[in-house]
Amino acid sequence: MLENIAPFTLYVHDNRPYYHNGKNVKLHQKTSSINLKTNEDRKAQLERYKRNKNKIFDQKEKFVTSYVGKGYFDSWNNFIPTTSEGKNNLPDIDAETLSKIAQNDAAFSNNKRYSFDKADVKAIEQMIDLRQTLQEILKVQHQSDFEETYEPLRQTFNKKYDAFVSQYGAISFRSNRSLMKKDDYYQFLASIEDEVEDEQTKLPKYVKGTVFFEPTIQVEKGVVEVKSAADALLASLNHRGTLDFDYMKDIYPHTKEEMVAELGERLFYLGADEYQVREEYLSGDVKTKLSVAMTNRDFDFEGYDWSRNISALEEVVPKDLMISEINYKFGTRFIPNTIYQKFLAEMLDQIPRESDKANPDFVTIDYDKDSDVYRVELEMTNTYAVVDKYGYKNYSKSQSYAADKLATTLLNQRAPKIYQPEKTKIKILIEI
Repeated sequence: MLENIAPFTLYVHDNRPYYHNGKNVKLHQKTSSINLKTNEDRKAQLERYKRNKNKIFDQKEKFVTSYVGKGYFDSWNNFIPTTSEGKNNLPDIDAETLSKIAQNDAAFSNNKRYSFDKADVKAIEQMIDLRQTLQEILKVQHQSDFEETYEPLRQTFNKKYDAFVSQYGAISFRSNRSLMKKDDYYQFLASIEDEVEDEQTKLPKYVKGTVFFEPTIQVEKGVVEVKSAADALLASLNHRGTLDFDYMKDIYPHTKEEMVAELGERLFYLGADEYQVREEYLSGDVKTKLSVAMTNRDFDFEGYDWSRNISALEEVVPKDLMISEINYKFGTRFIPNTIYQKFLAEMLDQIPRESDKANPDFVTIDYDKDSDVYRVELEMTNTYAVVDKYGYKNYSKSQSYAADKLATTLLNQRAPKIYQPEKTKIKILIEI
């Protein structure tokens, strides 16, 4: 059964979650809490881990637990709990023991990794089931007579989602995102929820999106009639979203060479028997395309005359701008995610232990191109910069607005709002 897992997705088998990393299928783990055992030295920890690592998802511990909590080690090897319960129950642990754990976290399988409990595995399993049902709903909508099959699927999907939310909360909640974020389809699944403002509390909440109530895909036309290569090209762009010669040959029985000759100025040659429509070729990163065309000419690539490509590109290449002439802001789409990662890592103190430099890998930025939505996650969520300097936290009222949420909101170019209760009303505390 494990051989059927799609690459970069999660799968639950025999109550254990597995992840396909593109090459191999491995047990799926998440980073979180640290278990400190009573009267157990480092050697005993390593031996226990070695004995039980293959049972990490269903092992039942038979020893006394002195403390279980979530948190991280700071630069001085102090353990900093990240939950109020963890802070209240934290026992006195000598510095030497903390230092050993902080410096030798391999005993916990690659940076404080621990097993999912049964509830987590069940949540993963249900989210996978929701994803598969959603894919089936979208798939049937491509059929011309999908109504009879669609409605039972839609009702089933609503029931499954309601059952999941009643037990685990919205799919977009941080707790569920931490379980599924490695799955390539998580953003696709989370897109079924809309974030709105609660009319009474004025706080953000997640509600069902359009897919729960009505079809979201236009039915494809069963018959496409074309009389020329231009008609075939238009049909290909409308129904395939790209230049697809195989599709064009099905609806316009001519060879690829005949269609290329008939389309003439509508196409540009890229090399390796590949073509691109004029509108697409003469847009986007035209400077790079011009450089490639010139290189092809200089090396007489494929013996083709690249002068037509070069002339057309030279006409549309924009003039160089000074940096002061470029308008951009946080969230501008042409800025690479790596730049945002480096910036956020430095601003939010994402500094590994025993290092004085911020690590961009501690910042994860997921971007869903179809929905044009960013989501930011941080490895270290309890630093001063995240909680206080660029965030807001009121311990007495259990209110918070961490910097990772602020970064997500700004990348999506929305106005961040922080709310604070005042008697029976809710008022805006800060609006940036």
